[in-house]
Amino acid sequence: MKIWLDMHIVGSHLRRLGPLRVTIGGGSMYLSLPLFLFAHLVFIELLLNRILTPLLGLQKLKTTNYIVLDRHRTKGLSRFDKLNCVFCGYANGISVLLNEKICQLAERKKELGSFSPSYNIVLFIIVAVFLPFMVVVKFAGMNIIYDILVSRPLYMHRTRTKDIKRKILSTGSADMFNQNTLFDMLILHSKIIVIRLIDALEQIESAWCPLKHKKVGENVKYPLHHRNFFEPDDLEAMRSSLYLNGTVSDKKPLVEIKNPAYPLDR
Repeated sequence: MKIWLDMHIVGSHLRRLGPLRVTIGGGSMYLSLPLFLFAHLVFIELLLNRILTPLLGLQKLKTTNYIVLDRHRTKGLSRFDKLNCVFCGYANGISVLLNEKICQLAERKKELGSFSPSYNIVLFIIVAVFLPFMVVVKFAGMNIIYDILVSRPLYMHRTRTKDIKRKILSTGSADMFNQNTLFDMLILHSKIIVIRLIDALEQIESAWCPLKHKKVGENVKYPLHHRNFFEPDDLEAMRSSLYLNGTVSDKKPLVEIKNPAYPLDR
């Protein structure tokens, strides 16, 4: 047990919450891996990049500018911590990329108009393929895996659908996600689900892999919450912060831990 407690990331949570909560909450994250693999291979690579992007003349987005897997090379991390870093980088990259592609579809719909042949083809594809998958993501990925199995044992925040919808429709991009047609409603629904997913991954990554990436550049896209992350050589400071606060996110755990299961100086 002492070996696990001394690990930089997972050990900090074990000390705060104890093995049962960390095992349930942390282990349940990986139940979502099939959803991310399907989203990557089928939706991003096949449906979006190979079909919808050339069909609608969308700007091509380079996948490697979103999915960046390099933090596992940070010295001092355990193998289990490195595995978590790879998972977080992969899941966050897919979610941010999906969000940008949905915005592209909404913007392109405005330019094409409701009666273009391309619009009708896209509508059919989304109804037949995209929407059912997004429903699965919402029900299995968000309502069960994150809202129940992950966030509750680890005291993480849960973003409500109605709050996200209100925020989207009150911003300057509201005209992109109006609800005049079936296509508009489908795109808005997909946008809400992806934003919920990004918010959930912010909570997970800010607690389990709050290290900055090595890869930088104007075309590399990281979630906004990465601004709170530690440099790779600040592992001890990161460990102390996670032990005291549970996360580097601006949204702190819902329950304050006054009596950690295993004190840091033990």
